[in-house]
Amino acid sequence: MKKHITTIMAAVFCFSLNLKAQDNVAINATGASPDPSAMLDVSSTSKGLLMPRMTTAQRDAIASPADGLMIMNTTSNCVNIYLYGAWQDMFCGTPPPPPVKLMFTTVGTITGNMSGGTAGDALCQAEADAAGLTGTFKALLASATGSPLDRWGAVPGDFASGIKAPNNVVIANNWADFSDGNLTQPPNRSATNTIVSGNYVWTGIIGSASGDFTLNPNDCSNWSTTSGIGSRGQVSISNTSWLNSFTANCTTSQHLHCVQQ
Repeated sequence: MKKHITTIMAAVFCFSLNLKAQDNVAINATGASPDPSAMLDVSSTSKGLLMPRMTTAQRDAIASPADGLMIMNTTSNCVNIYLYGAWQDMFCGTPPPPPVKLMFTTVGTITGNMSGGTAGDALCQAEADAAGLTGTFKALLASATGSPLDRWGAVPGDFASGIKAPNNVVIANNWADFSDGNLTQPPNRSATNTIVSGNYVWTGIIGSASGDFTLNPNDCSNWSTTSGIGSRGQVSISNTSWLNSFTANCTTSQHLHCVQQ
């Protein structure tokens, strides 16, 4: 055992002497020598250099940071460098834009009693799943709390890249463009990109230039009853009538527009 320990210690000692004798160090898979101008020369075609990652609070807890010290700030998603007595941003990543969202019209129909809209969402999701579409789809319906965004728990920025039809035509460039009531083509395509033969969809909303939809009070009591009337739009029209075109008794069955979340 003593012989083995002595051998290991001798190897460590020789390795240490070898490091001290070097002016610079190369880390690579080829055994290439380091560039004479570099203290540390790291090269690879399959891996990167990963600097320490920490939160702003952890960064600020570093005692007496040296000028030039760098870290990846996971709070701000920025590469930070310490210079002139303060931490500074070198580079900050920009989140990618959201994907273009898809809207289709259901082949199936439903009465105005949609359990507050959740039954309409279920119809949308069922047809999306059957067509092999990915993601969550919800019915384009207003609710008692506000516009479809409020019912979905979404924000306009979620649709900043636009909304497209199943034939990949962008029908609106963003939420404001979508909610002004005018589309580039009629919203009459199903989840499988066939033309929906029906005429009307439940909506409960009116197009508006305000940046969001205006609510229509005719909504089958927040889509929870077959009593009264509900507002509906036409699937074959791309002007404001696609949202608001007459009313219908809540006992009748209408199609729905379904929007990817």
